[in-house]
Amino acid sequence: YPLTGTNLSASRTKTFSQEVRLASNPDNGSPLTWLVGLFYSHQDDRIVQTALSQGASAFLGSDLIFFGDTRTVTRQYAAFGEATYSILPGLDLTAGVRLFRIKQEVDSLGDGPVNGGPTAILDRKSNESGINPKFGISYKITDENLVFASAAKGFRPGGPNRFTIDPVLCRPDLDALGISAAPETFGSDNLWSYEIGSKNRFADGKVTLNGALFLSKWKEIQQSIALNSCGFSFTGNFGEAEVKGAELELAASPFAGLTIGGNATYTDARITSEVPGTPAQSGDRIIGTPE
Repeated sequence: YPLTGTNLSASRTKTFSQEVRLASNPDNGSPLTWLVGLFYSHQDDRIVQTALSQGASAFLGSDLIFFGDTRTVTRQYAAFGEATYSILPGLDLTAGVRLFRIKQEVDSLGDGPVNGGPTAILDRKSNESGINPKFGISYKITDENLVFASAAKGFRPGGPNRFTIDPVLCRPDLDALGISAAPETFGSDNLWSYEIGSKNRFADGKVTLNGALFLSKWKEIQQSIALNSCGFSFTGNFGEAEVKGAELELAASPFAGLTIGGNATYTDARITSEVPGTPAQSGDRIIGTPE
């Protein structure tokens, strides 16, 4: 239909965050250094959308084809700590941990034929907690040369889905995903990152050469799943990916006041587990990640 539509969106985000830390004195001569802390944040998001298409009432019953008003409140709590111990001169072991809890609440009102009529999601909540560890080892071969390795787990918060999905209307796509209904919430996705590398200085510190190899295993990826049989979508945890590569950094100061440097990174980021409802196939490069 040769109709012109306009979509007016107004959004607002308000965030408060606070972190406190207590750390040991690194210059006290002890082989043990440590850090502990607490973190809190409160974020309030609201988005109001109005989509108008003049002339759509002739076949949709209304020129207002979509209206949405969604508010999300997210609270994050975390406690963390890290310690490094020198077991031998130049040989350091590091271990850390972050304990987190995330609470989210969503209220959403929707209307219009594109929304499938009036819908309301009131006080939909998600609540999750977890532990992210970190491990590392480093060794100073000389005062100018260091090798290291590390492993750490990271995550991205999940949350409630902001739309109501009709399980009868969307049954073919839901069956293809092996689920009876679209989930009301989605969980965190997480990854383990591994890195080995070396940091070096030469020529009395005038030349710096750093390099590393890295590998990340990404699981339970948050993805928007399109339900083509009914035109809706939801966010769920599906699929896996792998990111691997290398990076190199070189800098030189031939004389005081002048530094010349450069760096290069090679990244191979690919899907390793494909998911119905998404266009990605196993082996495809992750979107937005250049080689």
